[in-house]
Amino acid sequence: MVVGEFKRGKSTLINALLGEPVLPARVAPCTALITEVKYGPTPRAVLHPLGGEPAHEVPVERLREYLVIADEDEPGPARFAKMEVFHPRPILANNVLIIDSPGLNEHRVRNEIALDYLPKADALVLVLSCEQALSASELAFLEETVVGTDLRHVFFVWNRYDAVAGSARDIADLEARTARWLTPRVVPERVFYVTARDALTGRRTGDDEAVAASGLPPFETALEQFLTTERGRVKLSTPLAATDRAVREALTEGVPRREALMATPVEELRRRLEEQRPKLLALQRQRELLLTAVERRRDTLAREASASYTNLVARLGEGLPKAAEEVPLGLFGTMVSSRASQKKVAEHLQTWLEGQVAAWRIAELEPLVDRHLAELERDLDHRLREFLRDLDAVRRALTPEVHVPLPEGEDIPPISRVLGAVGGLLVGSLGAAVEGAGHGVGQMLKGLGYHVALSLGLLVLGAGAPVILGASLALGLVRTLWEGNAAIDRIRTRVAEEVGAGFRGDTGRVTSEMTDRLERQLSGLLGALDASMRMMIEEVDAQVRATLAEKERGEAELAEAKRALVETRRRLVSAAAALDALRVEAG
Repeated sequence: MVVGEFKRGKSTLINALLGEPVLPARVAPCTALITEVKYGPTPRAVLHPLGGEPAHEVPVERLREYLVIADEDEPGPARFAKMEVFHPRPILANNVLIIDSPGLNEHRVRNEIALDYLPKADALVLVLSCEQALSASELAFLEETVVGTDLRHVFFVWNRYDAVAGSARDIADLEARTARWLTPRVVPERVFYVTARDALTGRRTGDDEAVAASGLPPFETALEQFLTTERGRVKLSTPLAATDRAVREALTEGVPRREALMATPVEELRRRLEEQRPKLLALQRQRELLLTAVERRRDTLAREASASYTNLVARLGEGLPKAAEEVPLGLFGTMVSSRASQKKVAEHLQTWLEGQVAAWRIAELEPLVDRHLAELERDLDHRLREFLRDLDAVRRALTPEVHVPLPEGEDIPPISRVLGAVGGLLVGSLGAAVEGAGHGVGQMLKGLGYHVALSLGLLVLGAGAPVILGASLALGLVRTLWEGNAAIDRIRTRVAEEVGAGFRGDTGRVTSEMTDRLERQLSGLLGALDASMRMMIEEVDAQVRATLAEKERGEAELAEAKRALVETRRRLVSAAAALDALRVEAG
């Protein structure tokens, strides 16, 4: 997946990799929707609408109509899910899928589409511009969205290297930026300096020297090597750890408990099960209380976030007139076109508002979300420890002769044990994940917190957007020369009033949507906790009942169950050995 902010040259870089201009590229915001470029014997394009409508082919010569955003275009809800572009380029022939994405922070709807696609990518290419310093949003994307502990799948391409190549000072500055912001966080060998436009031109004209001078070949080689040899290692690291733990627990706990149950007389099993039934019901109650606690935390967060947003709207309303005064409006220009002056004020206010919303998100919203999720983490840790302690007590009571201590020095977070019951689970949205519950609740909630704050911040940026972007108030104030200065003041005042009214009028919608988004983003965590806790409780009861049924059906069935258990143990031992070998191979 190729990502980056507007005007970084993402589509041009993809075209250079393909060797010809398959995707449209220009200096305005270009890619309007996710575009999947994949192999096909002949060039063709398939458009996928949202809402379950059937996909349909579009002529490849009309791609620009769908993928290029007109200067005046500012779409509402997205109409299309993605565009598939098929092409017989060699790089695509080995099952390589290249994803071109809308520019980050260029429009909130497109931004969310790009972020939601991130977890699907095996390799991520972040395109930066040599002509511009790393922006705050690019740094935030690097630190939080890519989730900075393991960036082995990320490649950084400084594009437009030709713009600085002639200046030793500019090159030194670029290298300093790389050393400061990228080198401490990434694999150093995955930072490249490229001029994608020259590479594309060289490929089209057969000029191998130009292609070599563009810096593209080293990037291509590293990307190809990663996709063919290293991608599997990166993808396997967390699932391997989760699978290893599951196999180990099955060998040291699951199989011995089952064997102990089979060796217990029928009447003794019935007695133990009846004794533990009230405790199993109590565990169900613990599950319900834990889920209610998460829901209450979610609702409290929604209320406080909505209140914080309402306060922001009030502050914005007070600051808009002063911000409008900062816009220089010439008397002659205003007389010629009051609408152009209105649009100039509206565009300035949009930029000002984006800065205010970004500052609010960083200073208020993110700390608010982090605080609530940190409290949720502590609450979950406490409640899940109690749940697991009581569940283990029931297990021990049913099979008292089996004692399974954890390996020395190992401290598996309670949520990892619980979510591990149902395997790897994606939680929330925008890539916040618990991969096999391998990283524990702290890492998961940290990532989820950032994505929640980012999502709510993008929602707020969309508030009042139609008023701001319309900029067509048609005041009709400029009539005579002597009215000019007063008309300029009235333009500033009216535009500020209209923008403020748009934000205030949108408050109800935004606060309601905040609650809906928080519910959606935490629904994955709630569902995973509910399913896994329920399954863990039912498993204890089901194992005893299955053993009782086998015993009651006679010795022949019990003997068959014992043989099956021996085979299960053999397969688990074999799996453990295979996992050991695979873990060594994956490094």
